[in-house]
Amino acid sequence: KDATNILPRVALTVLTNVGEDHLEALGGSLEAVAREKAGAFRKGVPVVTGARGIGLEVVREVARTRGSPLYLLDPLDPLFALPAPPALKGAFQEANARLAAAALRLLGFPEEAIAQGLREARHPGRLERFLLEGVEVYLDGAHNPPAALALSRELSAYHLVFGAFPRKDVKGVLAHLLPKARSVRYTRVGEGALGRELGEPFFEDPEEALRDALRAAKEDGLPILATGSLYLVGALRGRLLPRFG
Repeated sequence: KDATNILPRVALTVLTNVGEDHLEALGGSLEAVAREKAGAFRKGVPVVTGARGIGLEVVREVARTRGSPLYLLDPLDPLFALPAPPALKGAFQEANARLAAAALRLLGFPEEAIAQGLREARHPGRLERFLLEGVEVYLDGAHNPPAALALSRELSAYHLVFGAFPRKDVKGVLAHLLPKARSVRYTRVGEGALGRELGEPFFEDPEEALRDALRAAKEDGLPILATGSLYLVGALRGRLLPRFG
């Protein structure tokens, strides 16, 4: 039932972290989520991870029982060194880049190949920057509180365009995003998504919300941040931004 267990042979397992996303589906607690994710560990196969807290405790336990060598994220460890500045922006992306670099070294990739990968890596919808009519627009699919917290640390102020689904911790996400928002516009991001109950001003169409935010951003020079759902990112990225180039 788990795609991570489809491959018959595995050379290495990378577990970035253990968070609350899909908490109910994966057992209802961080410990249960960690145990579910650690189900991808194979006997004797190395594991690279950035897990912390209760998640790390479970990861250690499962790795030990399966005889899997465990490599924990440590910026001071040469294994996790960055041979080039990562193209992906954000402190959380640096941690991911270090995990990727360590994994590639363990697999035997040359340093120049790792450096090239870090320089050229792209991750659509994760603090992705566009220039729209002279205004910076950032698209990010953050839809849980830890991701929203990490995102909020990357921008000092912005005009927020926000949409979400009811099954998400909307209050927890907005608690991290609203303090730095100079203004906010709510929008519906798809069928079954939250609508006007999110708040006012509300726009049925994400494109209309972005257009309205654009007018405010042109006045004060602040960027626009559109976030809360990957569906919102997809709607704006696919329908609007190519049109304005």
